[in-house]
Amino acid sequence: MAQLIPMSPSDFTWLQMDRPTNLMLVRCLMWYAGDLDIDELRRVHVERMVDQYEVFKQRAVNDDGRWYWQPVDDFDINRHIYEVKLPGEGDRAAMLDYVATTLPEQFDFDHPLWNLEIFRGVTGLADEPVTVIWQRFHHAMMDGIRMVQLLVHLHDFEGDTEAVLPGAVGRTAKERGRLEGGLHTLRRGADEAVDIAKHVAKGTSHLPYAFVQHLRHGELGNDLKVFVHPSRIINAFERLGEIDNKLLNTTGELARLITSPHESRKAVWSSPPVVGKRIEFIDGMELSAVREFGKRHRATFNDVMLAIVSKALTHYLEDQGTPIEEVHWMVPVSLTPIDPGLPRELGNDFALVFLAMPLGISNWADLLDAIRERSARLKNSQEPTIAHELQRVMARFPKKLSVGMTNLFASKTVGVLTNVPGPKQPMLMAGAEALGWIGFVPTSGDEPLGICVFSYNDKVFVGVTTDAHAIPDPDRVADLIKFYYDDMESTLAPKDA
Repeated sequence: MAQLIPMSPSDFTWLQMDRPTNLMLVRCLMWYAGDLDIDELRRVHVERMVDQYEVFKQRAVNDDGRWYWQPVDDFDINRHIYEVKLPGEGDRAAMLDYVATTLPEQFDFDHPLWNLEIFRGVTGLADEPVTVIWQRFHHAMMDGIRMVQLLVHLHDFEGDTEAVLPGAVGRTAKERGRLEGGLHTLRRGADEAVDIAKHVAKGTSHLPYAFVQHLRHGELGNDLKVFVHPSRIINAFERLGEIDNKLLNTTGELARLITSPHESRKAVWSSPPVVGKRIEFIDGMELSAVREFGKRHRATFNDVMLAIVSKALTHYLEDQGTPIEEVHWMVPVSLTPIDPGLPRELGNDFALVFLAMPLGISNWADLLDAIRERSARLKNSQEPTIAHELQRVMARFPKKLSVGMTNLFASKTVGVLTNVPGPKQPMLMAGAEALGWIGFVPTSGDEPLGICVFSYNDKVFVGVTTDAHAIPDPDRVADLIKFYYDDMESTLAPKDA
């Protein structure tokens, strides 16, 4: 029997989270100008991917409750990279219809957990027909950031230049250290406790009044709501300290996660998920417009895209007659910055953290202020490190218990929202230019919605994945995201004199 290679807890967690209604697959669409030679495509993938990273020739094996990687004896690249003829007109709509049929398909565990399907002559994505590659990898093999790094490695660039990737994504070396992060929090604990005390000590006689004012102005409204929305007390308590107070922010974010109600019971997606899934995407939005808008409002690219999604979901839920004040997301945070190298085992090194997204704020400036504060508090906390370690501990529990805990946390969120940066210049695959690149994130538990924001070659792409029963119209969600992008962009136009 071939050697069994123990799988890390960070990787086999994703195998244990698989369920028919939400598979843990990382997926993306890439399309290229003109035609692609499939033999050349296979050669590139063998030389730069399969022969470099053994996991692409290994299958996942469960032996007495433990997960392992095991090399396959009969690996065949033709089984993993092949052409598919789209039905009907072979256009964008036909492609999306076909791709939707593959979303519930589980991999055959007798073989490596990945494949690439090639569609030729697809219309509706560019002025001329294009070649599309639909790629699927099991999350146990690698996380989204490492998938992006890998796919970049497969491509060439004009003049044999290196890929120009955005600045560091993920935690710095100091921040990502598990023990160091914990010790860093403890070392700062005394100073930050003083920070809390300082704000309280400004006058104990004023504390009750100040606290109530925090609750009343934008936090409480109706006093009785505090018993239904404990997050309002957490919000108000956080504001008694500085925004960079790690101790306070970490405590607040974890308390918010624990006390959050089951979000899926509050909105239109209250029904349990079904096996069927649907996708839609937006392409061609200008990265420069998002950055300029952010510059004018002292906001990051991520802040602006969160605001656009917030407005889109506000509009969508109001149309459904179920407006709510916020939705909760699981957001992947990479624990290692992007760098030119990739570990040979690939794998997963990120944490899923909890982000409360405000809804119902119509003014762009006010919405960005609210998002910026929540993002800053999350950034200035140790929640990613704690969440990562919690995921590792949960992975070692018996499957029923670990899956139950995963479902508990997932039930508090509507889905996964991620922002992944890609190369700043065009890429070439076997001489053909990549015109577009869109990712589609997996969701866990009963989550019905996934949104992936991706930037490539100065353009912004957004992929939307939905449960076919809970949210049957991902095209409507995508249209609203594009509508509010256009609304944002219109504010940049010079006013008439």
